[in-house]
Amino acid sequence: MLLYVFFLPIICAIEVQINPQKSSIELEVGAQLSLLCKVTGLSPEVKPGITWSRHKGLPNRDNVKVSRLDNATLSLVIDRTIARDSGVYTCNAIIDGESANKSVDVHVFGTNGGNSLFAEHGHLKTVKIGHLTEGKSLDLSCETIPGVTPHKTVWSRHELFFDRLEQAQSQTNWVLLKGGSVLRIKNYNAKIDNGRYDCGVTPKDQSTETTWRSFYIGPTENEKSSFSICRQICQDTCNNVISGILDKNI
Repeated sequence: MLLYVFFLPIICAIEVQINPQKSSIELEVGAQLSLLCKVTGLSPEVKPGITWSRHKGLPNRDNVKVSRLDNATLSLVIDRTIARDSGVYTCNAIIDGESANKSVDVHVFGTNGGNSLFAEHGHLKTVKIGHLTEGKSLDLSCETIPGVTPHKTVWSRHELFFDRLEQAQSQTNWVLLKGGSVLRIKNYNAKIDNGRYDCGVTPKDQSTETTWRSFYIGPTENEKSSFSICRQICQDTCNNVISGILDKNI
């Protein structure tokens, strides 16, 4: 009588572990997010299905990497995080109809609401540009940080929206550069060019969400008002002084 013994991979109840082993992770904008998902309860030769997911989809950028390190380990690394990378990340594992998952809540924070999309001027939503030299050129930049590819960049001025070079060139001293992310004002003229400019950037991974930034060239309305008040006070003071001197001499 022959006895055949078959050695099959041993599958116990599988579990999922995420390293670092925390229920929530807080990162500053620009930091690296590194998560390691490990499936336990399996023989080394068993290769379960492992995936990373997020409730609103994984970020779709070049600096987001998902890598299989071995049969039971899947990593997720996001370099230069932005505020939109926040969310609940879940590692899912399945083998022979048995599944398990583990989640971690990631919060990426920055100043001013985490508006970290732009490469210049940090997190500022409003950029104030003071008095400039007449005739010089000025670049207003809505370029994005590395790893964020704009799906669309639009500019507005006096309620006129434009996102194409032809539209910008119709305004004789405007030029769009770098795929529309930079607006160049040629031959600056304070009477014509002072005021507010807005740019809106929609990243490829968030095609319905647009981040806006405003530029103010020259004095704002409040500054103009303050200047007018100061000028009036000075004028009134001077008139009173002169009147007083004249009264004494009469």
